[in-house]
Amino acid sequence: MQFLLSAFLTALLLMTLILVTQFNSIFQSLIVLSAIVFSTTGVLLGLLITAQPFGIVMVGLGIIALAGIVVNNNIVLIDTYNRMKKMVLTRMMQHLKLERKGFDQFFLLLLRLYWG
Repeated sequence: MQFLLSAFLTALLLMTLILVTQFNSIFQSLIVLSAIVFSTTGVLLGLLITAQPFGIVMVGLGIIALAGIVVNNNIVLIDTYNRMKKMVLTRMMQHLKLERKGFDQFFLLLLRLYWG
């Protein structure tokens, strides 16, 4: 158990270091990492509400896959926001374009998952 805890903390530290070097911002990297916590909490609450058993293999793999998708989506959205911030757009237009891009990414992800 001690090994898993140290491996988890090391992985978290390395991911934070990589994200900070990518975005040059501790705040934006913490936003990406907080999405992992929120998605895992949602999965565990869903299992609790539906009274499903926690299978370490199936649920564990599902949480890892979900975390990968969530991190990828957040990296793309934050990168898009940073690129739009360099352009001369009002804050409202930036948020509207990000929402539109988020919906497009969501539907493309659903199509990729549906067609394999």
